[in-house]
Amino acid sequence: MSNPGTSLVTQSKRFPLTWDDLSVSLPTWRELLPATVRVRSANDLQSGRWVLKPALGRVGEGVAIARVSSDSEWHSAKWEACLHPSLWVAQLRFDVVPLEVTGKLYYPCLGIYTVEGQACGIYGRVAEKSLIDADAQDIAVLITEDEMNA
Repeated sequence: MSNPGTSLVTQSKRFPLTWDDLSVSLPTWRELLPATVRVRSANDLQSGRWVLKPALGRVGEGVAIARVSSDSEWHSAKWEACLHPSLWVAQLRFDVVPLEVTGKLYYPCLGIYTVEGQACGIYGRVAEKSLIDADAQDIAVLITEDEMNA
């Protein structure tokens, strides 16, 4: 299985860098997606305010945040992003409210699948750190009929 070649545009984490040049407004994406900039525009990468993301990463591979990722993961991502800035972006970090389960904190992430603009499914992932990366686990997302009709 694979995505069609046209998905490279919207699947790329660099897609938001093109928005100002497009003839469409994309109001929902602009409202909901955290600020995304070229790596060289994020002058304070060490602050932990920015998430480094490879443009075509999947399931969090290569994603790194200063002081959240291991030192080696952070330095590797920063080095790659500086060497190959056209293959990376910096995205403003947002806080996730952790869930406590049996005395342990977990950080959730939900995503919505859509077909022709209509929601058709949800996926979930959870991590023990405030970064949903390649180490995060897939989780089941269950919705009751009442919640679907709300």
